Amino acid sequence: MKNSATVVAKFLISFQHDAPASGFVQPANVPDASCVCLYEFVMFPVRQIPLIAILLCGFVAIILSTERVTAQTPPATKAARVLANLQEQHRAAYVRMAEALERIAQICEERNLNVIAMQVRRIAQPVDPDMLRFEPLPRSIQPPISPDLSDEEREWRTQLRDYRREYAKQLDLLAQQAVKSKFPSYAFQLVREAVLHDSDHERARRLLGYVRYKDEWVSPFERQRLDKKEVWTTQFGWLPAAHVERYQSGERFYLGKWMSAQAEANQRQDFSKAWEIRTEHYRLKTNHSLERGVELATALEEFHRFFQQTFAAFFDTPQQLQKLFASTTVAQRPLKEPFQIHFFSSRDEYISKLKARYQGQILALSNGVYDTDDRIVYSFENPGNPAETTMYHEATHQLLAAHLKPSPMIANRANFWLIEGFACYIESFQRQQGRLTLGDPRCIRFATARERLLKDGYYMPLQDFTRLGKDAYQAHPRLQNNYSQAAGIVHFLMHYDKGRYRDDLIEHLRLIYQQAEQGNSVPTLADLTGTDFKILDQQYTEFSKALSQALQEQFAQQL
Repeated sequence: MKNSATVVAKFLISFQHDAPASGFVQPANVPDASCVCLYEFVMFPVRQIPLIAILLCGFVAIILSTERVTAQTPPATKAARVLANLQEQHRAAYVRMAEALERIAQICEERNLNVIAMQVRRIAQPVDPDMLRFEPLPRSIQPPISPDLSDEEREWRTQLRDYRREYAKQLDLLAQQAVKSKFPSYAFQLVREAVLHDSDHERARRLLGYVRYKDEWVSPFERQRLDKKEVWTTQFGWLPAAHVERYQSGERFYLGKWMSAQAEANQRQDFSKAWEIRTEHYRLKTNHSLERGVELATALEEFHRFFQQTFAAFFDTPQQLQKLFASTTVAQRPLKEPFQIHFFSSRDEYISKLKARYQGQILALSNGVYDTDDRIVYSFENPGNPAETTMYHEATHQLLAAHLKPSPMIANRANFWLIEGFACYIESFQRQQGRLTLGDPRCIRFATARERLLKDGYYMPLQDFTRLGKDAYQAHPRLQNNYSQAAGIVHFLMHYDKGRYRDDLIEHLRLIYQQAEQGNSVPTLADLTGTDFKILDQQYTEFSKALSQALQEQFAQQL
């Protein structure tokens, strides 16, 4: 067995621990909401909610669930004060926009346009400050307001568009301040919100990697395909436009000739002849089915866009990001080759392919692996465990190590908790009706972390936890507990106090991977956050207690 493969087997595999690697815990008597204290109001008709209630739910109510945390926190660092100031400006701009939209909603109600009034109020609902969320962006260019409308309707529709565009301009300015202040994740959050309110905002679209093609916003890769007279289909991926109708009727074009879908499927069962689905950043090979391959490739492509924007500071230095915001070109990172994914139709095929590289017991317990030698993610269709969650975990390793040489020694001396903890955190990534979310506190990884901490009493102080290198971490007798703690700590650092430590965590991750390439030392988590380890321990415990109580977890009653 190769030594490098042994390294991979130790830390780049998605294991089936005591809890499943995917799924969400839905506590009893709690609305189906991403955060109880924030979204209970959505369960009622929007028109019945006073504007102040919406404002409080969006920007203040999160304090109710974490007041025990903030009450014990030390004075904020300079960076935290700068971030808080930016967030206050954001809140103030939002309030002005929401009040203007409320006036329009009231005008609509006076004219018995109750459905329109409800839609306007929904536009004014605040962005959840406690969970990373991407709403689906409009693809089409905004059409002009129809001249056939009545004067009154044209007036309020024009006002609605103007108010939202003005708010988008303010968000753009705040995003530029945020990136200059070294808060890139917050900057891209503002950019995304700007596009939601002005879908044709050129700078924001450029920063998100879009170009205009006729009357649509597309990626440069999509534009190239469209120029070749190809179209994207949700079932079959990219096809020549002339082939779509025949595919829909059950035919397939393979080996230079047309045949039935079943005839092609019979030949594709041999993995050497498997389907290959190409997207902008991935080449996914599978012998399961074309449709399943396209479904996974689509999920991975959406994940990639979300990841690149949310964790932009991992891929670019603060100086590079400032240049990106100042540039007039479309934001793109060069990709020599697409990321490779091999997806097998069964566990047996998966094990057969990899058994020569890894120990049989390790493979039997795994749902997927990222091999740092060939840089391919391997996984399989498992009816009892959705493949997407495993894919996100392994694709995270693949994305973070893309710039490194094969078989890198990552976090070999310390900080190994963050390598797996971050990938486990990413398992909370969800796609629902075009909406992308990350960090839902009900994710089973985080729920298990809270239970281990608050019910079982297991916790390794961060000062000791962060000192563990790869070998010490993987050889620890409480490995499963440490995986849970790592996921919980990352969740805390990403979401505590409106993302106070988020960019510090991303910088820590960047420096750890940089160390694998350059061998330089890495500042401690305490140094990067400006917060003593013992205080971080306390904040994590109180953060976990507050979430557990807000989610009404069974063991929370004993706290």
